[in-house]
Amino acid sequence: MPLNFFAPKPGRFGTQTVQARTGQIGGANFLGGASPLTANTTTIFRIGGTAGRKCRVSRFGATTVTVPADADGAITATLRKYDASADTAVTLTGNINLEALVTREETSVAVLGTLTDAQLTLDSGDALEIHVVSDSAAIDTQPAGLVFVAELLVLE
Repeated sequence: MPLNFFAPKPGRFGTQTVQARTGQIGGANFLGGASPLTANTTTIFRIGGTAGRKCRVSRFGATTVTVPADADGAITATLRKYDASADTAVTLTGNINLEALVTREETSVAVLGTLTDAQLTLDSGDALEIHVVSDSAAIDTQPAGLVFVAELLVLE
């Protein structure tokens, strides 16, 4: 009888994985309330820091209950690392079209393949942020239950 238990993938032995996520964005009792996004504006949501642990961003995803819609523009998001030591933001993913999300299904998003290990690593004081951009005159449907999730590999 095979033993069905968790085992890390090769290359991850001895590495703890954790998920960092935003709260639910949109909806009367959630982050940003019923209208979390503003037309023709960049809105920043923080996933959070690492509590002093050194971590590496491995994967990223997004899911929503109500898909945002915008007839006269686009609603996109990018995952960024705020680097506290350099006081800069490092873009970790390409643009994610939030209007293309499927209700209640997670969409996986790859981190950019051109990033260095240093750019993917969060040190003490760093944080992950979601930058949501609307480039329109008005947002037709606000998101509800929008959640972003990042998988982090705890390095030390």
